[in-house]
Amino acid sequence: MQYEYSLWRREVETELLPTLRMLGIAMVPWSPLTGNTDPLGADDFRRNNPRYSGGNLVTNRDRFAPLLEMARELGVTPVQLSLAWLLHQGPDIIPIPGTRRPERVDENAKASTVTLDRSLLEKIDRIARPGLAEGATLL
Repeated sequence: MQYEYSLWRREVETELLPTLRMLGIAMVPWSPLTGNTDPLGADDFRRNNPRYSGGNLVTNRDRFAPLLEMARELGVTPVQLSLAWLLHQGPDIIPIPGTRRPERVDENAKASTVTLDRSLLEKIDRIARPGLAEGATLL
């Protein structure tokens, strides 16, 4: 099943993801990348998403800024941290990051080599708890 799931959108963990797992259905998260928000180009599709527009973008950047620092400390990009976190959520989570540039494909693929131990995953959970992001999402 495709559904939005990312560090900025974790509400699926409450009911949808447990139901999918009970039924043996994998999730294919769309819009899995967070962290790469500055600046948004004039043609960036995220400008239509309330989480990335107006004051919500500024609020969300501030709230999730500790993840940028964590990525720097780990020597990975924020995108790689976001994808690595998703990959650590279980073998039934298969993210589909979109990209417009070939070099981003390599960056995304390297996320599969990032290991997040229990301590790091708990820290991420404290920083990016479900419901933290401001703004509605596009359905």
